[in-house]
Amino acid sequence: MVDLFSMSLDGVGGYRTIDSRTVMARWREVVGERPEADLATVREVARRSGASYVMTGNVVSFGDEIRLQAELVGVGDGRDVGAGRVQGPADSVPALVDQLSIKVTEDLLREGGSEVLTAHRAASRTTASLPALKAYLEGEAHLRHADFEAAGEAYDRAVATDSTFALAHVRLALVYGWRESLFSERAGEHARAAERLVDELGPRDRAIVEGDAALRRRDLTAIAHVEQTAAKYPDDPEAQVLLGEYYVHYGPSLLVSIERTRDVLEAALELDPNFGPSYIHATEYAIATGDSAGTRELLERSRRVYGSDESPYYARYRLAADLLLGDSLQQANARAALDTAADRTLGGIGANIGFISERPGVMVLLAEEAWDRGQLPPWILYYALFSSGKLEELRARVDELRPEWPETALDYEAWRWAGGPEPAADAAYRVRVCGDVADRTGRLDCSIEGAAWRIETGDATAALEIAAELRIASDSMLAAGDSVHAKDYERAATAVEAYALGTNENPAAAIEALERLAKRRSDSVDWWIRLWLADLNAREGRRREAVPYYESLRRDGMVAFASFRLGQIYQELGRPDEAVDAYSTFLQAWEEADADLPWLAEARAALEELLPEQG
Repeated sequence: MVDLFSMSLDGVGGYRTIDSRTVMARWREVVGERPEADLATVREVARRSGASYVMTGNVVSFGDEIRLQAELVGVGDGRDVGAGRVQGPADSVPALVDQLSIKVTEDLLREGGSEVLTAHRAASRTTASLPALKAYLEGEAHLRHADFEAAGEAYDRAVATDSTFALAHVRLALVYGWRESLFSERAGEHARAAERLVDELGPRDRAIVEGDAALRRRDLTAIAHVEQTAAKYPDDPEAQVLLGEYYVHYGPSLLVSIERTRDVLEAALELDPNFGPSYIHATEYAIATGDSAGTRELLERSRRVYGSDESPYYARYRLAADLLLGDSLQQANARAALDTAADRTLGGIGANIGFISERPGVMVLLAEEAWDRGQLPPWILYYALFSSGKLEELRARVDELRPEWPETALDYEAWRWAGGPEPAADAAYRVRVCGDVADRTGRLDCSIEGAAWRIETGDATAALEIAAELRIASDSMLAAGDSVHAKDYERAATAVEAYALGTNENPAAAIEALERLAKRRSDSVDWWIRLWLADLNAREGRRREAVPYYESLRRDGMVAFASFRLGQIYQELGRPDEAVDAYSTFLQAWEEADADLPWLAEARAALEELLPEQG
């Protein structure tokens, strides 16, 4: 029995068993030939064996049944750590040993202050397989170092052994979310598996799993559930991490400030400073908000948690920090290091920081190198150039970077978001490239932009025709059983109709209609809804109502445009400090912009007017 339990318990949760030969040798030294020993003597045997805990117990057989009972105590203080009892057929001793080992392991990990299986997670443990539990705990140890590859391999072994192990599916959804994307097929597969098994979990983990599944469905209406879960369990880092993920991915859609997002991310770290994945978004947001001291502190702390300077996340954000926040020497060294940086380092920076950075010009360097290596899609470089005001270079490269998009789209975008000249009406904008949405060959985002162009250049009738086609496509998708995309197309049609109404007839009714559509789902439609709500509110003199929508766009890939608009609004509202901040952010974003762009002169003139007022 000693041998069976030694093999069964060894390696579980980072604990190891003392070899049975060593234990028996110390037993003979202390106990001798006596048939029994009291607890104090047993603890002495364990102490001499080098153990921290000792398990004692007995075996009772009656008929065809056998009962195993065990107690676990601390060697140093004799404190009761846990106990367990299992019963079953006499011919199933190995299975009974595994069952009892699981019970004892849970008690040991809870009482020992283990980081890999907290008390409430032990309560949610849903596997009766010791090999599955061992693999799960191995994955937890790797996950804490943000080693998603090794963690994924361990969790895969856990679900291969026990496909009903809910917590292992939860972790695989997280791992594939980091390794691939939040919305990857494999992440979604395991999130759905965990959701199907949710009744097997404790109430806290059940709430977290339901929130995570909603996160991966892009469901913004679940934010109330996620916020309530975080408030109900303020001491649980898992609940805070989930809320942080919602704010990171959907903060703009939810009109959550970047400061609030940072607060939640840092709260999760304070609760569990040794959980490696929590450092990733926290460091991104420290860099993106220009917090040099905070970034350096997070980098040093994360390096210790990751366990190596070679961690891809440490390398990624150290390079990004030097590029975006470093002194002149650090920036120069970082630029020189770009061509030797690892592929995943460049791709991660461009994808994760690019859309919240206030220095898109620097992001162009990263995006260029990453795109050349196939680590980023070309549209990220397109928007990095656009956001930094490099329109001449963009025009020269538009066919290379965005060949599937109509040439005239850049004319519209330059006019709409960079203060360029108004484009000429071009009916080929949608028809030639966007495709026919009715038969699902069309591109939804392209159709929405084409409708916006029509409305903003005075052809609302053409925009309403696009909306009608979007509804036809929605009905077709719904009939085919694709309710998710059907809702997206229906929302797009309703949004286009509302914006056309607001621009031509009834802005108040349009604002009301668009607000009803907002905060439902994060997608390309949502981005346009927020843009139109910002513009319509500003146009109607509802400047305060426009501010949160422009602020959301500032952290959603439109830092220059939104900062310029906010500068104007804050100036009109008589809020000079905020106006100076917004105009300064705009000018920093356009630090390498084409010199003849008129918004540059307007922003500089506004700052000259505002700065004397500030003294």
